[in-house]
Amino acid sequence: GRVFVHEWAHLRWGVYDEYNEKEPFYFSATQEVQATRCTREITGQLLERINGNTQSCRSNVQSGLPTKECQFFPDREQKTNASIMYMQSINSVTAFCHEGDHNAEAPNMQNQKCDNKATRTVIFQDSVDRDALQTLTPLQSSPPPPTFSVIQRQSQVVCLILDVS
Repeated sequence: GRVFVHEWAHLRWGVYDEYNEKEPFYFSATQEVQATRCTREITGQLLERINGNTQSCRSNVQSGLPTKECQFFPDREQKTNASIMYMQSINSVTAFCHEGDHNAEAPNMQNQKCDNKATRTVIFQDSVDRDALQTLTPLQSSPPPPTFSVIQRQSQVVCLILDVS
């Protein structure tokens, strides 16, 4: 479900990814190496695999940033529920990044294209749904589970039709 919400948010509200595969790390204002993410509250380790062995990341001698082999591995347990536009595979992630936890320093498309605004801010203040979202009230109970019907089977084409009625 969270992957679907992530992709829907791109299409419906015009928000962007909060990760950056071309620039996965950067120096913060305090000169600390940070993984490109929103929010910084997502904790984890910087690790790389060399010859089948996992170890701490090496630094590029020119940039001082971790080498291209380095990856950020989030901790299994997190204390934040954001952000769907960063890494929706983390179990605790159920929300979009908001201004209170937004990482405006991260060199990601969300910051670059949306004037460093948090995803939730863009959705609730700048999107086509901003007026309707202002009057939203929480559901009194859980929504019914979705149902899927296969209308016609074909080997190559997949078409998903959404009905919100």
